Amino acid sequence: MNKSLITTRWARQLTFAAGETPEADVLTEGDLLAAVERYLKPVIGPRLIDALAEGRYGELLEGYVALPLALFARVVAQPRLDARTLRVGTAVPCGEGVEGADAGARRALRRALTEEARTLLGYLSDHLEERASMYPEYDAGQNILKRCRIHGNIIQNR
Repeated sequence: MNKSLITTRWARQLTFAAGETPEADVLTEGDLLAAVERYLKPVIGPRLIDALAEGRYGELLEGYVALPLALFARVVAQPRLDARTLRVGTAVPCGEGVEGADAGARRALRRALTEEARTLLGYLSDHLEERASMYPEYDAGQNILKRCRIHGNIIQNR
């Protein structure tokens, strides 16, 4: 059973633009598992995650789960991509003919990725709420987004 739900290759294809050329190991299985635990499980619950991992609900995975999961995996991995630990300490990678992004640009990228992923996670939550009878493993009582959502820096209690 694959608890990460999608492959690292699929996650790379979903989260990096055509002009970006990430290395094959830029997103790891650990990044995906962390994203499932940290972001998906509080919304869709462990039983639905298990059902998806067993191969059920392929249309739900492809249409609603894969993209926010991949984006959250990139959010998890992004700090590691922005700075590398070398023998002499932490360094910001800078390729030939390219200037490394400053701290503000790195924060803006992380914020944009997080906001897009949260928006898509809300879309997934709404889909599950509207079609709960189609997914008996889904427990609406466990969905954190039914109690609280964050938009920008605004926390909305429900």
